[in-house]
Amino acid sequence: MKFETKDDRIWAAIRRYSHVNWALADQVVVSSANFLTGVLIARSLGIAEFGRFSLAWMLVQFVQSIQYAVVCSPLMSIAPKIATEERDAYYTGIIFHQIVFALISVFATVIAIYLGDWAFSDWHLTPIVWPLSAVVLTSQSQDFIRRYFFSLRRPGVSFISDVVRYGTQLALLLWLFRYHASGASLPFALTVISAAAGLGGLIGALGVRLGPLSRIKFVALTSRHWHYSRWLLGSALFSWTSGNLLIIASGVVLGTTAVGVLRAGQSIIGVTHIFFQGLENVLPVQASIAFANGGFEQLIAFTRKSVGLIMLATVSIAAIAWFFPNAIMTAFYGKEFSQIGWVLQVYALIYVILAFGLALSIALRAVEKTSFILYSYALGTLFSIVGGIPLIMLYGVKGALIGLVITTFINAAVPFFGLISLAKAHRPKAV
Repeated sequence: MKFETKDDRIWAAIRRYSHVNWALADQVVVSSANFLTGVLIARSLGIAEFGRFSLAWMLVQFVQSIQYAVVCSPLMSIAPKIATEERDAYYTGIIFHQIVFALISVFATVIAIYLGDWAFSDWHLTPIVWPLSAVVLTSQSQDFIRRYFFSLRRPGVSFISDVVRYGTQLALLLWLFRYHASGASLPFALTVISAAAGLGGLIGALGVRLGPLSRIKFVALTSRHWHYSRWLLGSALFSWTSGNLLIIASGVVLGTTAVGVLRAGQSIIGVTHIFFQGLENVLPVQASIAFANGGFEQLIAFTRKSVGLIMLATVSIAAIAWFFPNAIMTAFYGKEFSQIGWVLQVYALIYVILAFGLALSIALRAVEKTSFILYSYALGTLFSIVGGIPLIMLYGVKGALIGLVITTFINAAVPFFGLISLAKAHRPKAV
């Protein structure tokens, strides 16, 4: 008879949660590289140009938020439920969805940049139209590849793709800003980012498997994805506006320097995205499995654990930012940013609220009740328009931050009460 030792139990636990470890390691690479990219651009090109980069990057994030809603989120939640023998065909259909989305989004990006330059000529967007369009194409394609392998529970491939992409990106940017500082510019930096993303996506694409897919199955797959993502599409639109409308309004009213100030604080506390996005690659799959195996009761138990894990990590990071704001801003961005530590403190509060709402939204997606997520972001957007913009006009950057605190609270409160109502509806009735 073989007895299990303590070491055996430790290694068994490591193997059991290896997908989580890979996801967190992968997100360390992604979030760290994105943060360091912002630091390099801010220190090398200045706070105003960093604000211009931040405005351009919002468009990239907007496209990828739509992509996540209509392509990646259904992939992460539905793929685990597909029979193994039908999975290759299923992924073939999803890849076709991604290709169509990529072509449409690049065309829309070009149009949006020219319209934006016409409306806000002070932002000088035309010189970056093609580099930014290339980033939109390559960045979303590489992100799809990494999520494809996460859904297959092959996170090691996702990790390699991200290491190639972000390692190349940082190396080239360091080379550009250190040895060719006189020729450094935002269009050049965006070109570097797009090339690195394309290389990372190509490395991952070599491991993609396809299977035969009939027209009937493709139509059924598309219908199922649309039924799942129609609420998330609206949620993505409103999520982006509720989170970014006030920053864009700050750029319109106060100029690109104000955007640089806001994004500088957000970028530092954004290190929490290591946990947010890392767990976003794992928790939706695990939540769907919990619901499929144990119903609503097991899903609620899983959600409680998720909330505890995410809040513990976020509060720990937020506390450091709260107590040492000026020192942190100076250390990363230089003396030009040394007096705006209070921005970092407010973002610490915002991200604690955001962390709470994240676990709740994952639970709602697992039961495919995504309408509550849409309502939360719609209300947040409504407040941004009605109350947030006047706050900016009255109080400047401080007004924008007050508005962001309120919209983030709304975004977390609606899913919370929605999940409570669903829990009551699924509670066993007394006989």
